[in-house]
Amino acid sequence: MSGLLTDNPAQNAAAIEQLKQLERGWRVASLQRSAEQAFVSQLSVKARLRSTTALNWVA
Repeated sequence: MSGLLTDNPAQNAAAIEQLKQLERGWRVASLQRSAEQAFVSQLSVKARLRSTTALNWVA
């Protein structure tokens, strides 16, 4: 894909559809990264709570 619109409507439509698919892919990848980061963050919080609770039992 050249990235430029042409005088051919079919080519323009195909280029626009490719851009839409690319944008959807970026959005999905971004949402997936956000979900993974939230999951890791949640695990980290749970681990800190467990270690704090364990330290309180020892003390």
